[in-house]
Amino acid sequence: MMTTQHSSFEQHIVSFGESRQLLLDGGWAMAEFDLSGNVISANQQFALLMGFSHAGELVNINHSQFVLSHGRGDVFWQDVLDGNITCGEFKRCHHDDCVVWLHASYSPVLNQDNELQSILMMAMDITQEKLMYVEYHARLQALDSAQGVIEFDSNGFILCANDNYLAMTGYSERELVGRHHAFLCAKDEVSTNGYQRFWKALRRGECWKGRFQRICKNGQPLWIQANYNPIFDSEGRLCRIVKYAHDITEYVSNEKKMVQQRALLDILLDAQNRFLHDHDLASACDHVFTPLLDMTQCEFGFIGIVQDTEGVLSLHIPAISNISWDDSVTQWFNEQMQANNALIFHRLDNIFGRVITHNKTMCVNDIPAYPGKRRFPPGHPPLHNFLGIPIVFNQQPIGMIALANRPQGMDDELIAQLTPIVTTLGTLIHARSLEDKRSEMESMLRFNATHDGLTRLPNRNAFFESLHALPELGLPSQGMSRHCLALVDVDFFKRINDKYGHLAGDALLQELARLLETHTRGTDLVARLGGEEFIVLLRDVTTREACQAMERLRAAIAAYTFTWDTVSISFTVSIGVAPWRPEYASMDDWVQQADTNLYQAKSAGRNQICGP
Repeated sequence: MMTTQHSSFEQHIVSFGESRQLLLDGGWAMAEFDLSGNVISANQQFALLMGFSHAGELVNINHSQFVLSHGRGDVFWQDVLDGNITCGEFKRCHHDDCVVWLHASYSPVLNQDNELQSILMMAMDITQEKLMYVEYHARLQALDSAQGVIEFDSNGFILCANDNYLAMTGYSERELVGRHHAFLCAKDEVSTNGYQRFWKALRRGECWKGRFQRICKNGQPLWIQANYNPIFDSEGRLCRIVKYAHDITEYVSNEKKMVQQRALLDILLDAQNRFLHDHDLASACDHVFTPLLDMTQCEFGFIGIVQDTEGVLSLHIPAISNISWDDSVTQWFNEQMQANNALIFHRLDNIFGRVITHNKTMCVNDIPAYPGKRRFPPGHPPLHNFLGIPIVFNQQPIGMIALANRPQGMDDELIAQLTPIVTTLGTLIHARSLEDKRSEMESMLRFNATHDGLTRLPNRNAFFESLHALPELGLPSQGMSRHCLALVDVDFFKRINDKYGHLAGDALLQELARLLETHTRGTDLVARLGGEEFIVLLRDVTTREACQAMERLRAAIAAYTFTWDTVSISFTVSIGVAPWRPEYASMDDWVQQADTNLYQAKSAGRNQICGP
């Protein structure tokens, strides 16, 4: 038993005895040659195929005698020994000097020491098919000058192609013949169920026509309008498939451009709507960027906005595609988005930053050769190609569009295609920025009008407006106060100012404001009435609950020490608590009662609370 090797070349190696039996059973012609090309043995099918009466007549006849081209037999046999020829269709010389066509394979046979011992040839007679092919080929000549023509055998292997088809694909006929149809197709197409159905239909004798994408020798896509026509022999067996095709790449390209222009218009309209009416710039960028990625067929990218902080530029990324960063960087990215509502690139000494710092379009199709390739943000995925276009307003960069990993690479056509949206984004981002600044200014003015400038707590006016807005205060108390007021005053505040200075006093009031917010509920309202006096509205509590809460606050403040300019400062507060009573004629009466209780707390020695 011969040993079978598992390399692609040696998969043909079988023992002669086993192969002969299989081939005899299957009706194959078979012959074994020694390394010089002389016949060692042959079966009867091979003898009849080559015009001999008995297989014994073939013994010691050299393989070169079967090759038509004089002087070519030795060269052919050397190619067989070198493994360059394994299978194919071969034109051979019959014993009666006529031509016979064989579909044959040449397989090396190894001995037990894994050394080449002989060559096993297995063949089938395809002469009749070849004669039919000549007839069908004549029919093709009528279309040959007008269309691309290519022929396949029943298994999809290329038999020949005319000059038009070769010109379309860029291949020579030698490069195509013997290749399978899949060689001309994209890999992802070949693996689909649709591709399998396509060939099953052809083998059933069904014609197939339509628009197809193929791949040229230079790797570029080729669009063809093609008809696949199965051809049968006289016995109804499929023997050929002839395809007629013409190049429609330019038409498809123009059609694609029209679709992209419509998509671009939709993006522009959506951008205008969202940038001008959506107050969330990150959301607006994200909605614009997702269809932009689809339109350009890029793997990932982002829209960035330039921020100028006292002359220092940074790039804020409110929209970025979903890319495969590792877990730690993903967590960092999410934290950045939560904290800043954008990812911020402070370093601009890389391929991204150059777009901004030089106000220049960067189109790089060989990233490994780019000098700044190692200065990407941490965890950034690999880049194969990159396009960065500055978004400009009044000739100054205010942002950028970054696209990466486009299968067909970046080119001037893509840059020209994106020009309208880049120009529009420049105007819209500038308009959105102005609107955001105006809204920010209005919000700041509204905040300053209702809040204390030092502690950032609501001021007196805002607090009393909140009190008047409480609808429950007009209802009967039903035996229980629903709300309580607490006045909080710093003990001996003037002494602290006199001893440490007014800046220390201001810092103390800021610390007290923070402690008040920390030790009250989110439903409570804390405000600064003025000076060192604060007021707290405790909602939906009994008087006892309010006093307990204020006692906890007082104790926490008494135990607290804060540092001012390396000096530790401690302080206490006095607190007056007053529940709401229906008999109060106004809010002022309620506040007055809390103030009276506060005065009692101070009179009793300070650092305590006093209630009703």
